[in-house]
Amino acid sequence: MFGVFFEMLGLGLLIPVLGLLLKVTNSYSTLSPYLSFLGAITSRELITLGMSFLIIVFLIKSIFLIFSSWQQSKFSTDLSAEKSK
Repeated sequence: MFGVFFEMLGLGLLIPVLGLLLKVTNSYSTLSPYLSFLGAITSRELITLGMSFLIIVFLIKSIFLIFSSWQQSKFSTDLSAEKSK
């Protein structure tokens, strides 16, 4: 259930980050209300911030999916061992 959320979040973040990398001017105007608390931010800092956020989200997603896969594998192995007794 949460895996799907992380997958959607990761895919949903790709489009804004690509917009930042391609320097789409309307991309900055839509982000300006959310970034006003940072003060004057350059284009380079905005790209660095966006890429850092994307990397953090993908890292958290990967850790969660690895843990979830491990738990499912453990459950399946324990169930199989118990059924074979």
